[in-house]
Amino acid sequence: MNYLISWYGQNICVGLLNKEGAEEQANLAHNLFKSHNNTYLFHGALNFKSTKEFWRFLILKEYLPKLMNNLGCNKNKRKELLKQSFVKAREVKENNVNFQNFMQQVSASNNCYNLGDIPNIWDETSSGEPA
Repeated sequence: MNYLISWYGQNICVGLLNKEGAEEQANLAHNLFKSHNNTYLFHGALNFKSTKEFWRFLILKEYLPKLMNNLGCNKNKRKELLKQSFVKAREVKENNVNFQNFMQQVSASNNCYNLGDIPNIWDETSSGEPA
């Protein structure tokens, strides 16, 4: 399993479970869909507007490298490459994607974050007033 999908308000959040290629996938999602990457979850968690947008991401993730390797190819070859990308994306969707509402669990957790300590810059006199 490579992806874990959760509802996140009106959007979805897709957790990247494999470290290998996570940064490239986050960059691609940002460049294609202006997707935000939450780096504090898994190896990254991408926000998409819908599952359709995520499926489009999976297709383009397969299609664009194939297209770059076949620059200048004719329309029929591009159509064939796109069909191969659809098949690969469907395999990923069926075998490597799982649904779990992990964002609800993250929101429900009561984590405290230490933002730092404020140093005491006041030297108090015996009367309790600053010097």
